[in-house]
Amino acid sequence: MTKIYTLADARDEKAAYNTKINARIDATQTKKAEIEAILFANPQIGVLNNGKFYVCPTPDTYIEANHPSKLI
Repeated sequence: MTKIYTLADARDEKAAYNTKINARIDATQTKKAEIEAILFANPQIGVLNNGKFYVCPTPDTYIEANHPSKLI
């Protein structure tokens, strides 16, 4: 016996997909807000390659990391 695919099934699939995508977007926005807060609090930290790397040049050394929290 085959299952009949109904409008309610399509609605439920769409709702599950939207929930999954919204969770991913929220996680991305949270990470961006955290990085922006760190960069705002520490103006000596610079951004390289559109945010792939962060740099903190000091008179003695040049430190590069993939997350600004590693430079604090």
